[in-house]
Amino acid sequence: MYEERNEKFTLKDIILQILFIALFVFLLVWLFPTKGYVNQKVDPLLDTIFNMNVMSMKDAAKSYYTISRLPQEVGDKEKMTLREMLEKKIILSFTDKYGKECDLDESYVEVTKEDEEFYIMKVNLKCSQQEDYILVHMGCYDYCQTTICETEGEEIVDKDNNPVTPVVPDDDDEEEPTPKPVKKYQCEYVLKTNGYYTNWSTWSNWTTNKITVESGSENIHQVETKSETKSKEKQVLIGYNVVKYYDGDKPIKKTYQVVAKKKIETVCDKWGYVQTTTTSEVKEYVGETYLGTFVSSVPVTSTSTDRYELVSIADVPCDSNCSVSQQYTYKWYAKTYEITYVEDVEKGEYGCLHSYERVTPIYGTVDVIVGYEISERKDPVYKTEVVNTTVTYYRDRTRKYVNDSSKTQWSTCNNSNLINNGWVFTGNKREVE
Repeated sequence: MYEERNEKFTLKDIILQILFIALFVFLLVWLFPTKGYVNQKVDPLLDTIFNMNVMSMKDAAKSYYTISRLPQEVGDKEKMTLREMLEKKIILSFTDKYGKECDLDESYVEVTKEDEEFYIMKVNLKCSQQEDYILVHMGCYDYCQTTICETEGEEIVDKDNNPVTPVVPDDDDEEEPTPKPVKKYQCEYVLKTNGYYTNWSTWSNWTTNKITVESGSENIHQVETKSETKSKEKQVLIGYNVVKYYDGDKPIKKTYQVVAKKKIETVCDKWGYVQTTTTSEVKEYVGETYLGTFVSSVPVTSTSTDRYELVSIADVPCDSNCSVSQQYTYKWYAKTYEITYVEDVEKGEYGCLHSYERVTPIYGTVDVIVGYEISERKDPVYKTEVVNTTVTYYRDRTRKYVNDSSKTQWSTCNNSNLINNGWVFTGNKREVE
């Protein structure tokens, strides 16, 4: 029987079987794609997941970095890891294309200040089998909906400087969004001035007048001192000389009885009738009457009625402060005269024919300085010595304390002039026409 079937298995049958097998293989290949085919179709989807995760980190960082959180000086950097972003609740956790969590510490956002108004944001994402980053040019512009946003016309590039287009899931049913008009905003700035001290004044001139700083004023008042040693001559007391002298303030007096004044009267010693109507008087010096002795501190000169006879001159011991230096002792004589009248005998009248002057002394007492008591005084004795004297000089300076202040102002959101002068964005924005 076998032989019969073998005889019927022709070349045609063989050819048909080969074609059938080839068709079967073709169908298998068409129905079950190869590994390369699968990778070609699946990898773009997986890259889209990575790209969306990077863009999520970028958008979260863009909303977080306000003016006050951005680096302040050119070249400065501010870095925030993915772990910190999750802790700050500014992004939701995500997984990579293999369903694994990305590296929380090696994945980060870093903002670098390029110049006064522009920044570069680096978004680096490291997952289980993939790591890449993008560079975004950022700035503060009037059209920004957040504090900073991408620079218009600037592309987002990866680490190889290749353009990166943000990827979002396709939605065939979603209509193309209508472009919104660009809104203009103003930002509110605040300038806070902390309390501060003004600059110190210039130092005052050096003076020997002592300057002190009141307690609690050390921050606004400073004093400097310096000392100089100088040599000068000084009179030093080494003792006293005892000097005895006649003290003009302590006179020694003696009481004398002297003629204080004299009484002169005319006495008639002859009476009779005169036979004349006129009488002429003849006065004739007849002698002197002794009145006594007296002492004078100055010389005395005789007169027509008195004669003073110098008895002695005595020196009075006295120092330079005493006004009396000598004493004069005199005898006092009063001159007497005889008066004769020549009578006119033509008529007879009774009257004095002869008279004389009678001098009567009147005595009194007088205290006369006869000397001075002896006193002692101590005259200081000095010697010259050279001594060193230290002189302290003072000078000071002052300053004032100005209290802190705060003021606000609305302006464009990229006003570099305000920012350069210390104004800080408060986070408040308002739409303007």
